[in-house]
Amino acid sequence: MMLKRSGLFLLFVGCVAVGGCASFSGLAPFRFTPNGKEMPEASVEELAKTIESQVFAGNRDMNLTAPEGLILGDAVVQAARTRAIRADLVKNLLRSGYAVEQRNGTVALIRNREYRQATSSRERDRNALIIMSENTDRWTIYEGLVRDSKLKGSSLPAIQRIFYRARIPLLEPGMKYEDESGQTVTR
Repeated sequence: MMLKRSGLFLLFVGCVAVGGCASFSGLAPFRFTPNGKEMPEASVEELAKTIESQVFAGNRDMNLTAPEGLILGDAVVQAARTRAIRADLVKNLLRSGYAVEQRNGTVALIRNREYRQATSSRERDRNALIIMSENTDRWTIYEGLVRDSKLKGSSLPAIQRIFYRARIPLLEPGMKYEDESGQTVTR
């Protein structure tokens, strides 16, 4: 009897997982708009340059306005401001040579032997938290633009590239980034 109930329960869970359930799909943190509009590339470039220059300068009180064709939700604005607060920490990691700007619009730690020898366990944990928080806010901006502006889901990779390209000229000499081919280079 117990085996029969657990089998039915597993069957039910499997059906929900395969078929989806409206009550569960509403919990998804990000959903693409099925009939979204085309991405206004010039507007995204303008916004990316504005956000990245303000973040790099550490301007916590940035006043963002949406360029034509885009809508900035509260989450996007808050994520940009939070990134500005964290900007010095991220810049210090990039200056140290133990972090790299990636082509996908995120930043990553370079976890090699040299890094492990130069840092304590506590410092590595702190650095990992900084990077995770930074990337979370970057994704909030990228996904928020798609969601709030009702863009096609296929716009997401283009938005990531645009923000990446806006960030590269702001890097200081000695900071590492991935070039278009994926090789890590130093500015």
